[in-house]
Amino acid sequence: LGPLDAVTELRWIGPSDVLDCVRGAVRARRSLDVAGPTGAGRTTVLRAAAEEARREGRSVLWVANDDRPFAAMRSVSLDEPSPRLGRDEAVRHWTDELIRAIRQGGIVIADDWDRVDAPSREIIESCRSYGSIFRAIDDEFAADIVLRPLDEGELLELFHGPEHFLHLPSDGARVLHERTLGLPRLIRDELAAWVSSGLARWRGDRVELTRNSLDRLRSGLDGGASLLRLPRTPLGDVENDVLAWIDLAAPHATEMLLAEVTELPAWEVEEALRSLERRHAARRTMDGRWIPLVLSSRLAEWTDSDRANAHRRLDALASSDDARVRHLLAAASLEPESDVTRLGEEVVRFSEEQRQRGLHGPGRVAVQRALALLSPSVETRDCRHRLVREAALHALAEANPESSVLFADEIEGAHPEAEIRNLTGLVRAHAAALRGDTTTALEHLATIGRLEDRTLECWRSAVRVLAARPNTTPDEQQQLVDEAEATLSPIMTPAIRASLETWRAHAHYTAGRFREAGEAYLLASQGPVPALRRCSWIITAAEAFLEVPDLDRARKLAERGLQMAVECRSLVHEVRATHFWRSARYRACEELEVDEELVAAAREVTVAGVRAQVQLLEASVAWRSGDHQRTAQLGKQAQDDWELAGHVWPARLCAALVAMVSPPRDAEQVRQLLHSASGCPWPGLRVQIEAMACRAIDGQLTMLASREDLGFDGSSVDRLSRREVLSLEECFKGVE
Repeated sequence: LGPLDAVTELRWIGPSDVLDCVRGAVRARRSLDVAGPTGAGRTTVLRAAAEEARREGRSVLWVANDDRPFAAMRSVSLDEPSPRLGRDEAVRHWTDELIRAIRQGGIVIADDWDRVDAPSREIIESCRSYGSIFRAIDDEFAADIVLRPLDEGELLELFHGPEHFLHLPSDGARVLHERTLGLPRLIRDELAAWVSSGLARWRGDRVELTRNSLDRLRSGLDGGASLLRLPRTPLGDVENDVLAWIDLAAPHATEMLLAEVTELPAWEVEEALRSLERRHAARRTMDGRWIPLVLSSRLAEWTDSDRANAHRRLDALASSDDARVRHLLAAASLEPESDVTRLGEEVVRFSEEQRQRGLHGPGRVAVQRALALLSPSVETRDCRHRLVREAALHALAEANPESSVLFADEIEGAHPEAEIRNLTGLVRAHAAALRGDTTTALEHLATIGRLEDRTLECWRSAVRVLAARPNTTPDEQQQLVDEAEATLSPIMTPAIRASLETWRAHAHYTAGRFREAGEAYLLASQGPVPALRRCSWIITAAEAFLEVPDLDRARKLAERGLQMAVECRSLVHEVRATHFWRSARYRACEELEVDEELVAAAREVTVAGVRAQVQLLEASVAWRSGDHQRTAQLGKQAQDDWELAGHVWPARLCAALVAMVSPPRDAEQVRQLLHSASGCPWPGLRVQIEAMACRAIDGQLTMLASREDLGFDGSSVDRLSRREVLSLEECFKGVE
């Protein structure tokens, strides 16, 4: 992790013309006033002025903020007047001294001008016409520069990482802006809190976050900066109370909520809020919420029990599920297991709603936090089991093998009951099946008996079907689906029926009935299923229509799936949708360039076949553009991934592509590749393997199969549209 000092002086991220104006004023020896809300960067601007002056070799007189008479003048090391002089004579003396210092090149800087003592303000004000006096003032109408809070777009450059596919900069900027309203001082403190808590680290002058860190930050349960600054002047009792409740309720602190929770008249709360805003203690957002800018002394007096009760009160008054769960978990963290039953019910309900919407991050984080608060005791058993079930359903739906295995390891270590091991075993089996490791998947499934839970039993059948796919024929796949249907028939629901239809659809796809498969996936996606599953099925339908080929429909479905994947922040499905969208364009003979961002994103996906599909397409794109070196690199990577996943014929297709562009070629090896293609059950792959093998050692080999042998009569298949690499016309041209 980067040192906290990295954020002590946050680099300027506002409009560049502000600093240009300030530096220009320093060089021209003009006076300048800067205004803006507390935390907007006024001090940063004044420091920039001081740095510019020092670069010119000039002295900087930074006046102190103190209410004692002449404290500011004493702070800048000027000759003091004789103690025998009267007040007016002392003012004249200080004025002459200050003018002399300015004429000698000195620059006077007064931060928080309104806090400078009155006689010093009188002296400094009288010298402004001599230039080189820079002040941070409250009166925006009198200022030369008025700073404003930064918007989300201006915060993007603070974040390291890819925007495409992972969306780390935009999501990070959104969370940071929600927590700080774009005020640089709060931004600095917030980033320091993220780094110190391990949620982020520094990469140069940018912050690096993970998707999991963002999910935790968006939950409102992690990473908040502690407010260490007290108000400039003491607050009244009502103001202190309102400020304390703003701190606890943020970012959901509305005027109506504050009136309810304080049990004060609305007009009294409104007046307190106006006072807090005038005194730079709190700030109102554009949508009417309030955030604290300083620490309430009242909040510092509360015990953990007081705070827990306050969060329970906010929980009871919350107008949104995420606010309710946030306060419920906050209360439980202060008084663990005070209301275990309600904690489990509310978190599970929230998690289910988020899962149905495809927003797995918030639900998963809430479940993880709730589980962390519960000890593995008999009293918490039922609650923990419900929470682990929810966590398992998130892991199954998100289709991330690596994070699924980590989840299973963590859960088994903390909650050793046999029922929970059934859930983690199911998650492990699914992760293995996604990686193409059939043996491991079936081994895990063998340890799990029939599950009473309908949803989990459906998942058990789904994993069994998924694990068997690489090594089964279409007829065998259909038989597996029939067996699953018989098993699930006593607990059949519309959602389970939809899943069954997609398993049948895959059997259609494997048998070459692509249109039938695509239509079945689309029909299933219209059922009562979670958003991420619907997204996955729509994208898979696009894949099926690619093979029809119905390229226009495939492209439109991929675009639709891509939009859903982005909304759900699902990397694997965003990669898949982007790949099939590009595949539709490639097969329509559009000119493309290698999408290196897509290739990089695919490397983060450990689902069998997804990375290989991407690498094969981009290798084909590279070949079309004449980059044979990149073609060979991507083609070999795709071949290795296909072989690892147990997909023989796609791997041989990649081998043929690599042979076609990678001299020197082993003629015997290429000849074996050509002859092996006759065993390929998919004519489209067979003809491409043969054609590329013939091209690899031009003139020495000829195609073994004719158009008629492969069933390509020109009427049912578009000869000119490309397939994975070549079009059918290209396959037979010059090599028949």
